[in-house]
Amino acid sequence: MQRMSLVAAVVLVSTAAHAQSSPNQGRSTNQGRSTNQGRSTNLEIALRGGVALPFGKATDSAGDDLSQTVKFDVPLSVDLNYRFTDEVYAGAYFSYGLSSLGDPLVAACGSGASCSAHTLRVGLGVSYHFSLRKQFDPWLGIAIGYEQAKVSASGPGGSRDATIGGIEFPLMVGVDFRPSPLFGFGPFLMLGLGEYTRVDAGSTSGSISNTALHGWFGSGVRISFTP
Repeated sequence: MQRMSLVAAVVLVSTAAHAQSSPNQGRSTNQGRSTNQGRSTNLEIALRGGVALPFGKATDSAGDDLSQTVKFDVPLSVDLNYRFTDEVYAGAYFSYGLSSLGDPLVAACGSGASCSAHTLRVGLGVSYHFSLRKQFDPWLGIAIGYEQAKVSASGPGGSRDATIGGIEFPLMVGVDFRPSPLFGFGPFLMLGLGEYTRVDAGSTSGSISNTALHGWFGSGVRISFTP
């Protein structure tokens, strides 16, 4: 596929929509090494919410910084984990985020059209829980998954979408405060690195040959339940 610019693709998408309207993470607080006191299963369900800021480039085209497409993202994630040992959890995650458009896309959208953006993520991860103190559980996690960013533009002339996606590798660190063996909450930090490898924007669809490294830096709060 020819070299392309993500910003250029989504600008064309939003312009088309406008133009057609005119002329055109669960653990016990007990420090025992293998206890399930207060728990009935080894399952953990967790919710993560926060804010993520982009850095790097969507593609290697000039001026195609990811921040030109998305200023920031507000993802909400659901984790479903299984505790294999007192320290090791592993499982799957799903995330949906509402994104704020970058300035070039806001300007391209103009009047008479409505533009929005969101992200999707799905993958597998593993985390290690240190449990250094009785009610405080520091943890470190790493994952691999697929991420997708989508920009939509709609107007009287119709609607158009531009989607870009690829593999990412999130790294997370946090600490859970556990008032009981069944419930925990606490802050976390996230750093995700990846490359977008495919774009779908109308007639522009296929693999991206001029890939580039990008990432997300985020923070938020994690709430976990261990039934």
